[in-house]
Amino acid sequence: MSSLVEWFIVLLKPRKLKFAATESLNLGLKIILTMPDQRIEVIAYSGYRDEETPRAFILQDEKIEVVEFLDMWIEEGFVNRVRKRFFKIKGSDGYIHKIYCDNKTMEWFHI
Repeated sequence: MSSLVEWFIVLLKPRKLKFAATESLNLGLKIILTMPDQRIEVIAYSGYRDEETPRAFILQDEKIEVVEFLDMWIEEGFVNRVRKRFFKIKGSDGYIHKIYCDNKTMEWFHI
């Protein structure tokens, strides 16, 4: 059981989690979970092609500046043809983040 708990902690360590799981783990640790595909506010730059590039975003009331772009790609749904632009970035908080923009709704999400 302890190896499963250790694996769980290592997996979640880079992220801030939304709720405390101290009582359930009985290890005296405070864990805060981030929900997948959490809607976020993004401060973006719109270039000459009118495609927004994130410069900073707000995650759990914390402003995180984009320090470096590690990867970018586009995915399109097969059935609904919804296009999403993904960015893998290094934030000013020192962590690697994956965010995307849903081109249909023009909303940004943190994965």
